[in-house]
Amino acid sequence: MKQLKKAVLMVMVLFAAVVLLPVNAQAADKFKLSNDRITTYVGASLKIKATGVTGSVEWTSSNSKVVKVSSSGKITAVNTGKAIIKAKNNGKTLKCAVTVKKLLTAKQAVNKFKSDEKDVRYITMNMYTDEISDSKYYGGMAADLKKEIAYIDLSVLGVSKRYITKNRVYWYSENDGRWYYYKNSGSSTTSQVEDTFSDIKSPVSKGITKFNGKKAMKVQVVLDKKKVMLYFDITDFSLIGMSQSVEEGENKAESMVVLDFKSKVKIPSEIINSATYKEEVFFNVVS
Repeated sequence: MKQLKKAVLMVMVLFAAVVLLPVNAQAADKFKLSNDRITTYVGASLKIKATGVTGSVEWTSSNSKVVKVSSSGKITAVNTGKAIIKAKNNGKTLKCAVTVKKLLTAKQAVNKFKSDEKDVRYITMNMYTDEISDSKYYGGMAADLKKEIAYIDLSVLGVSKRYITKNRVYWYSENDGRWYYYKNSGSSTTSQVEDTFSDIKSPVSKGITKFNGKKAMKVQVVLDKKKVMLYFDITDFSLIGMSQSVEEGENKAESMVVLDFKSKVKIPSEIINSATYKEEVFFNVVS
């Protein structure tokens, strides 16, 4: 019986040595951080994500006067300077170097966007009235500036959804649930999108606020001879939105636009393959 117990014990020890330890080693090898280097601005908060963890992660900052870090990996930029964020898990430590810069002025934020805009290929605009919610959505547009493809959705207003290329306009009929196309003889929609941001003037900071759940700098500018508010995410000062007060008689409303410069735009192949020609159809009013 003693020999049996010893044998069982030995098997358990071998099992732990051969099976369990490599599993932990593999978990440690998979332990990664979403960022190893971050540049941000005073007042910004963002989260460093840890994947491949076993148990809890211990987070520390080399300089909490510059960057603070929470137990969940959320960092807050307190002052200008540099700090190293360390994440320790299962005996392995990973680092993320954080540089904190002073908040940009309104003019600097606009100039940064104008500089970044040169490299922009994709742009998506989702439009809302008064607040950003599904019930307030009234339209959207997306474009691939390189391929000159645009998607427009104003179906809430009774206008057909459409994809626009240099040569064709594909439009969706709510009446029969089919896609059609006709020849595009108009101006390029993508060039119109580019022109939207080409003449931003007179930037004035209106302080820090929240836009679509993100901390942002609010900047008033003159665009096409109208006052418009731009919102820059203070994490990296990317442009994330616009708003404009609209008056029609006694009615007043706020037009809100959420911007995204990363989402790709393409026409689904099933639309291209199934669409049939229909001459001179510009709008499909929903009854």
